[in-house]
Amino acid sequence: MEVTRIFHPVGQGGFYTESFEDKRMVVYDCGGKSREFMEEYIDSFIPENPKQQIEAIFISHLHDDHINGLQYLLHKTSAKRLFLPCFSQEIVFETLFYNSLQKPNGNSINSFVVSLIESVRSDRSFIGDTRITTISDESSERELPSYSLNGNIPPIIPSGTHLNEDKFWVYIPYNPKSPKIKFSKVDIKYRSTLEQIYYEKSAEKQARDIADFVKKYSVKTCKEIYKALFGGIHNSQSMPVFSGILPPNNMQLGHPLTSFCHFDIDIDCHHHDFHGHCFIDWHHCTPHNYLSSKKIISNFLYTGDFNAQKEENTKAIIKFYKEHQAWDTICGIQIPHHGSKHNYHPALYEGCYYAVASAGVTNKYRHPHVDTLNKIYQQKCYPFVVTENSPIRFEQYIHY
Repeated sequence: MEVTRIFHPVGQGGFYTESFEDKRMVVYDCGGKSREFMEEYIDSFIPENPKQQIEAIFISHLHDDHINGLQYLLHKTSAKRLFLPCFSQEIVFETLFYNSLQKPNGNSINSFVVSLIESVRSDRSFIGDTRITTISDESSERELPSYSLNGNIPPIIPSGTHLNEDKFWVYIPYNPKSPKIKFSKVDIKYRSTLEQIYYEKSAEKQARDIADFVKKYSVKTCKEIYKALFGGIHNSQSMPVFSGILPPNNMQLGHPLTSFCHFDIDIDCHHHDFHGHCFIDWHHCTPHNYLSSKKIISNFLYTGDFNAQKEENTKAIIKFYKEHQAWDTICGIQIPHHGSKHNYHPALYEGCYYAVASAGVTNKYRHPHVDTLNKIYQQKCYPFVVTENSPIRFEQYIHY
C-alpha cells in the first residue's frame, strides 16, 4: 500500500490529506487564509473529475479558519462521509460567537456553519450528498465499536471508535468533553441577553442574535466578553484524530510492515525568526518504518486547535490514546493552534520525531510563537512551519 500525506500550504488554517494508492482520500480540516483562497487552492489540487474518492473528511471544530474551504470541497467532489464532533449547546454558542468576532464588523453570519449545526441538531444524516456522522464525547464503554471507512457507519459513534481504512491503517477520533460557559464572569449588563441567546433552539436565530449583539457592543468589547465566558482568548475545543498503522498484538514489529518514508520540505522560516531556511529530504530514513521498538513513522496525530496548555487536557489525551495502544507509536504531531504559545505542553512532543504547524506568513497572531518552536526543538522534535507560499510543501510518502 502506498500512502501520500500532504500538509497543504493554505496559511492560517489547516488542510491535510492522505491518499491511498491515488484512489481513495481522507481529509482532516479544510480551511485556510480565506474562503476565496481555499476555492482557488482546491481547484488547483483536485481536478474537475477527480479519480480519487474522498472516503472521509474529519473536521476538528467549526471555527472559520478550519472550515472555510469545506463547502467548496463538498461541492467540488463526491465526498462520502463527514465526521464532526457532536455539537453540545456550549460548543454551538462558542462557535457562533467566535466566528462572529473574526469578521471586521462582527455582524456576518456563516450560513454554511448554521446549516451544518441545524443538520446535526435535527438528525438529518446528509449535507448535500455527503453523509454525516458525529463523534460523541468520551465514552465509558470498555469495548468500543470498529467500522470500515467504506462500510455502514451509524450517524453517531463514540469517541475512540476505530475507523479502518484497511486491516492495518486506522483513524481514531477523540472528542473531549465540552467546557462549561462562565456566565457569572460576565458583566451583569450583558448576562441576561447572552443567556437568552445561549438557550435559543434555532442556530440561525442564535447566529443572528450574536451578530446583532456584537454589532451593538463592538468587536473589541465582545472579545473581552468572550475571554470572560470561556476563560481565555481562544476556547480550543477541538477533535484530534490519530492516523496510522496499528499492527495486531501478535505481530512482531517490523514484519511484514517494512517500508520507507520520505519527506520533501522546503520551508522559509525567516518571518518566524526560527532556523532561517530549512530543507530536508529524507529517503529510506530507516530500514523499516519503525524508528524504535514502538514508534511507527507513518503514525501521526492531528490536533486542530486542541487546548494542550491545560494539564488536565494533555493528561486526558495521552491517557486516551494509550488505552488504544496508539500513543507510544506516534512519530509526528500537528502543533496545536498554529503554534500558539497558549496551546503548548511538553508532554505532547516527548518521543515525537517531527511536528508541523500551519500558519499564515503575516498572520495578526504571529503564529507560530518562536518560544513554542524553540521548546519543541529543544525536545529533539523537529518543528516545521507550512504557510500559504505555494512552493512550500510538506509531503510524506509511506509504503507498507
